[in-house]
Amino acid sequence: MSIQGIDQELCSKCKICLKVCDRRYFHEDSSGNIVYENITNNCIFCGHCIAACPEDAIIRSFNWEDDVETYSEPIVSYEKTLQLLRMNRSTRNYKQKMVPKELIDKVFNAMRYAPSGGNARLWKYKVLSDPKKIEELGDIISRTMYRYWGFNSYEQAKKYFESMDRQNIFNKAPIVIILYYEAKAPNNTMYAVWGADTGVAITYGQLAAESLGLGTCWMNVLLGAISIKKEEILEIIGIKGLVLGAMTLGYPAVKYSRSPPRAPLDVEGLE
Repeated sequence: MSIQGIDQELCSKCKICLKVCDRRYFHEDSSGNIVYENITNNCIFCGHCIAACPEDAIIRSFNWEDDVETYSEPIVSYEKTLQLLRMNRSTRNYKQKMVPKELIDKVFNAMRYAPSGGNARLWKYKVLSDPKKIEELGDIISRTMYRYWGFNSYEQAKKYFESMDRQNIFNKAPIVIILYYEAKAPNNTMYAVWGADTGVAITYGQLAAESLGLGTCWMNVLLGAISIKKEEILEIIGIKGLVLGAMTLGYPAVKYSRSPPRAPLDVEGLE
């Protein structure tokens, strides 16, 4: 994607692009026209100028022009948004039913719009749908992390999962989605930023899945296991890189009737 300039015939000189561009690539020239100059060549292509321009006068070049959608207000009410947020649950019981590819594509399409620091968008995604591969991954995680759940041995953990008809930590989920980075974090700050980006992306996917009648669950225990048996686990997954998040996806076997209570937040500064 690249921003190439401004269509002067469409531009109304409202200067909104000047306000939304944090890199200050838009300015008014001596003739009064608004122009775009990527002087430092580090535009992150966030798309704010395209989204904000009332006349759609921003000239751009990318391969997904049909991705631009016109805003309509209100997009969704606060009440409906809150209902979706409150009803989203961590699903630990799945039906033995494969999720159609078109629904998986919709979940990924929602994750596509997750924001990231500096619009870096460095995520890579790996989908596991082979039951044997998921079982193998769940088994090595259980062998590595059984103490995390308070068990004295892997055998004890395995017996518990089997007694709950949950097979292993993935709870018979037909799909496991793993987010990873091929690059190495240059420092701890960027590691934290990438972790936050991953959390946002997974949350987008979870909320989209909820709206489609699907269930999801964060699988942070995978990160703990990777810190101990990195090479073995990455080989099972079939990737190389830095794993920062994972979630299961499937049809919930348990139907929830209401949202659980949550304590009020401890917020300062609103007096």
